[in-house]
Amino acid sequence: MKREQLKTPEDYEIFSFRSTTEEKDELNADIDAVVVLYNRKLPEGERKWRKNDVIMEALRIGLAAMKKKSER
Repeated sequence: MKREQLKTPEDYEIFSFRSTTEEKDELNADIDAVVVLYNRKLPEGERKWRKNDVIMEALRIGLAAMKKKSER
C-alpha cells in the first residue's frame, strides 16, 4: 500500500489582507496565546493546533457570528 504523501506549503492557496504593523503584532500575539491554550491540555499523540488552524477557526466562528448578528 502506497503511503500518502505529506502536503507542503505550496499545496495550499495563500489568503492575505492588509493591516498596520501594530494590528499584525497584536493579532499574532493573540493567535500565539490561543495556540498555547488549545495545545496545553491535548492528549498524548493528538495532533497539535497550529496558527493556521486557529486563524481558520476564528474566521469561521467570527464570520458566522457577524452574519447572524446582521440578520436581526
